[in-house]
Amino acid sequence: MAIKNFLFSFKKILFFIFYCVLIFSHTGWGCGENSKQKTQSSDQGVKKTSKSTLPNNQTSSQGYEKLRIAKKISNPAVIDAIKALESNTRKNLYLDKKQITDAEVKYILEALENNTTLTSLSLGNNQITVAGVKHIAKALKNNTKLLSLDLRGNQIKDDGIVVLADALKTNKKLKKLHVSENQIQDNGIIALAKALKKLEFLNLSDNQIQNRGTIALAEALKINETLTFLDLSGNQIQDAGATDLAKALENNTNTKLTFLDLTNNQINENTQKTLSSNPVIRFNFQKFQF
Repeated sequence: MAIKNFLFSFKKILFFIFYCVLIFSHTGWGCGENSKQKTQSSDQGVKKTSKSTLPNNQTSSQGYEKLRIAKKISNPAVIDAIKALESNTRKNLYLDKKQITDAEVKYILEALENNTTLTSLSLGNNQITVAGVKHIAKALKNNTKLLSLDLRGNQIKDDGIVVLADALKTNKKLKKLHVSENQIQDNGIIALAKALKKLEFLNLSDNQIQNRGTIALAEALKINETLTFLDLSGNQIQDAGATDLAKALENNTNTKLTFLDLTNNQINENTQKTLSSNPVIRFNFQKFQF
């Protein structure tokens, strides 16, 4: 009797084990494989979706980020400027009051070296010193398209204008140069006076130019045949310097200069009247803005 009961119980156990194995083989293993396949399929679908639905502006921002990291640029205006120059489609680029530093100017001018469309570049009222001007000068020696350069309101001083003047001796294309409010004194003007052969427009207003620098300009104007506009307002020019300018222009029968601004200098009224009667040149002693 005991043996019969034992065999009966053993059969039950075997049946239970077989049943469990059968159920697990159809659910546990099978579901695991199916789940793995579904997960892989789902992952592939997500990858395809994310790649195909990536917005253009997100791609663009990733490109900007790469540029920012590669060149360690944090100024968004500089990044935009580099992209604009590399696109080779812009003619004018205005970067006034963007807090651009000397290091950032380097990256902008590197992009300019290979640009063939830009004709006007304005970097007014930034943080550019002689170090930044060296990068500008390097670009000017190689660039053959830029016609106008505006550096007003920076800190280039005499050392910077000397570097710029040296570049102008090589560059034959630049026509307009604006360097007002840069603390330029006579030594810088003496260097610049030797590099005016191609310029048509020159703004030197609100600097620290005195008679010595003005006399150097007068010597250059005796033979200059390109300059049409010269702004010397807001400097420290006295009667002797102004008179030399007038004499130089009277003796140059080929001068193209039609306007000379001497507003807010140290020229007395009698000298002003004498200069104003000059038939060759129209002097301005009134407030003038350009």
